[in-house]
Amino acid sequence: ALRRHEPAGIVVAVPTAPESALLELRELADQVICASTPPLFAAVGFSYRDFEQTTDEEVRDLLRAAAARRVRA
Repeated sequence: ALRRHEPAGIVVAVPTAPESALLELRELADQVICASTPPLFAAVGFSYRDFEQTTDEEVRDLLRAAAARRVRA
């Protein structure tokens, strides 16, 4: 979908991923940047000391705040 807009380039940057996912992304993007590729990748959360889930209420608050900023801009 992005290629249809004829971008100068597509860069994918992720904090952590399994090597298999990066191989797939490299076929789609011009550049793939990944900070960590653990050899036994099980889940993104395992790459962080604290990976608490975001609550529904926090998501609603963030969406309301973003909408309010758009209205003011």
